[in-house]
Amino acid sequence: IGFTLISSVFAPNFGGEYKKDQGDVILSGSYDAHELANVSGYAIMLENNSDTYGINSQGNTNVSGYDVGYYAEFAVQGDNTLGDTDVVNDSTYLNIEANADVKGVSLALGYEVFGQDDDATKGFAAPYSSTHGKNGNIDVFAAQIAAGTLTAGLTDISFSAGYDVENIGSFSAVFHSFSAA
Repeated sequence: IGFTLISSVFAPNFGGEYKKDQGDVILSGSYDAHELANVSGYAIMLENNSDTYGINSQGNTNVSGYDVGYYAEFAVQGDNTLGDTDVVNDSTYLNIEANADVKGVSLALGYEVFGQDDDATKGFAAPYSSTHGKNGNIDVFAAQIAAGTLTAGLTDISFSAGYDVENIGSFSAVFHSFSAA
């Protein structure tokens, strides 16, 4: 069982200036129940943004000689409890990934949704995330997700395949299909 508390993050004030005592609180905890279920939960309460509460689980096992695994995460955003701002973003986030290693070939399939609020005016915001790797799309989505200015949600369906060649290196191909949620 693990637990983390981070407070007073030195972070951007979403107005361009850095504020030393932002007043943000980030809580996380995890429990390694079994190789099939390492479960984590978190609460991210930002002074100038919506609160985020989420849970994720991941696991791996061997099925008939093949390594298979999964990752699943769900989060919700709601009213801001720490700041004096009226930021409200009632949206959700979902990420589901399955992977397998079949005779040296690594395969993965993913489905990720940055949802939008009921008014369809604001998408799920992740100001401290690193969205460059998958949702960057020339940083159009990454900048909007980080700044909390994404007005529509974002859906990403992905597939990847890879193979390791001894003494040469790894080869992989990744396909992403992005659309507004």
